[in-house]
Amino acid sequence: MSFRGSGLHALLLMLAAHGAAAADLRQDGARSDYALGLAPRQAARCLARNAELRKDPLKAQIRETDTLVIEVLVRQNDRVVALAHVAPWKSGAVATIWRDASTGRLADAMADGC
Repeated sequence: MSFRGSGLHALLLMLAAHGAAAADLRQDGARSDYALGLAPRQAARCLARNAELRKDPLKAQIRETDTLVIEVLVRQNDRVVALAHVAPWKSGAVATIWRDASTGRLADAMADGC
């Protein structure tokens, strides 16, 4: 059965690219850890909002996983530039943010006020 030309084929390619790009960031990107005052879902929304409010044309996507971790994926055009894992911690959340070195202080800007 061939998926060539189908929407499913494009979706599968996109998911594969997402997984590869996120793995690359976790391996090669700059890592920062933050203790956040908001609950995990609220913190993930805050991180995503802060990323999109930057002057760079960034788009953030929030994805809940099968674990307690919530993932925030930040793209600039088709390139993944940041990945955050948000998990419950004490009365708030903890976030680990991996970012591409070209993004400067993106991780700090994302966590600001969360």
